[in-house]
Amino acid sequence: MTAPTGVETLASSGWEAAIIVGLCELLADVTDWIYSDTLAGTVQLAPVAVPDQPDRVCVVNTYGDAWQDGESPIGGIMVQLRFRSRRDMPLDVKALAAQAFDQLHAARNLIVGGVRVDSIYRDSYAELGRDSTRRWERTDNYQLTVALPATSNRQ
Repeated sequence: MTAPTGVETLASSGWEAAIIVGLCELLADVTDWIYSDTLAGTVQLAPVAVPDQPDRVCVVNTYGDAWQDGESPIGGIMVQLRFRSRRDMPLDVKALAAQAFDQLHAARNLIVGGVRVDSIYRDSYAELGRDSTRRWERTDNYQLTVALPATSNRQ
């Protein structure tokens, strides 16, 4: 795999990017999905941006703080998984979301991209309908409780 690892990302790009990459790695480890720069595999895991191909993707991105205390290392971050399925197969996107839910919802005490994640819970989901090429889409929103790396402001 030529895609960056979570630990490499933590060192070069910070904890938020490391969590995104780490979740891609985690989902690849517990499903048959592929986290790679190539298009091989049944479901392509992609950090942040939605690729044009393949049809079946799971895009992992953060979208805001759930809660933060500037001095405490414990905080919450929201993560969105955006799924896209095969053309004209509306149940396929539900199956992808269910696979991720089974692995992530209520997970505890993980190291994700080099960051300690105390818990993961799904908050909500939304059906997005079809894109212009008839591929079904959906988003699932998760809240992660994390222990952020220490800084001069945060012990």
